[in-house]
Amino acid sequence: MRKIHTPLLAVLFVLGGLCPAWGNSDSLASNSIKTHNFGLAAGYISGYGLTYRHWGKSDNGYQLTLIPVGKLTETHSFFNASIGAIGLRSLNAGQAVNFFAYYGAQYNYTYEKDVYQSNYDQNYQYVPTYNYERLNISHKLYAGGGLGLELHAGNLSLNVMVGYAGNYARDFSTLSNWEKSLEFRPSAEAAVFYCY
Repeated sequence: MRKIHTPLLAVLFVLGGLCPAWGNSDSLASNSIKTHNFGLAAGYISGYGLTYRHWGKSDNGYQLTLIPVGKLTETHSFFNASIGAIGLRSLNAGQAVNFFAYYGAQYNYTYEKDVYQSNYDQNYQYVPTYNYERLNISHKLYAGGGLGLELHAGNLSLNVMVGYAGNYARDFSTLSNWEKSLEFRPSAEAAVFYCY
């Protein structure tokens, strides 16, 4: 029974954030919450890396997160990119605190290739030098929503979000070829912003 309640609550929280009937004690235009926020984020839905958050005067906002990471050596190639986008709806904003609902998605791509050298081929026969490669490619899409809390002190903001998300993945490996997976789980996000 608990497995049914958790997704249902997550959907209600996300829809509640979109509903204007959930009143705000103050609108964002009348308090000290800043419009532009730059920082670092990490999370299941937001992605990880450099992030920008914009709060509009209508109590709605958005957050974009991006980071490419790569490494290239003679025997190892690695590239990873995370791109996240989140919609935001302020539910209750005060002078130093903003309670909000969020929904969004993240796409994550990973490419990893290793080259090995051995004196044995695939049939375990001795050869002078044998090169073989191992390739891993991963495409992952995360989507979900939940509730968040911003704490403001001057131009700094600490952000924590919890919710529920789904994950669809397609993974390729030279050992297993393409594999697909789909799962749902609780999610958590965190970010630190410089605001102005």
